[in-house]
Amino acid sequence: MGNEDMNEEWYEEKDVVVGTHFLQLRQNSGKNTLHIQAYGTNLDNCNRPYGYADKFSVPPIVANTVNELEEPLFNSLASESKVYMRNLLEVHQYDDGSQLHINIVADNNNGHGCYILDLPLHRFGKLIKFLQDNQLITNHEGELRFIQESNGEEE
Repeated sequence: MGNEDMNEEWYEEKDVVVGTHFLQLRQNSGKNTLHIQAYGTNLDNCNRPYGYADKFSVPPIVANTVNELEEPLFNSLASESKVYMRNLLEVHQYDDGSQLHINIVADNNNGHGCYILDLPLHRFGKLIKFLQDNQLITNHEGELRFIQESNGEEE
């Protein structure tokens, strides 16, 4: 798909409001994988015609919870598959790194009523830059990222 394919029909099919940037999460990406798509109009640091996509490993408990969600589904930005959920992801930037917040309340959340996962710069630098370019990061200047407290038990 090229930029020329992103016409009025594409925006309608994908349920994209022109000028509104967002993240979406694939409902089922596997037993320990998340797949995200980011839509934005600043394509300086993109890896797709619509923005950015990435697939990465996560703890199985996170992937399983995502797989079991019953949320409204939206079309993939790259195909006609209706397999993505919106309004669940936020990326937060702190003085000591970036984190993905998956806003799903579950008994096994690791913090603040959501799953919080580190996004190491060496692995996610290009994604983070794309998100910054498209105002998809919440900055917490002067704050440190969330680190889950150990409860002292062995798992």
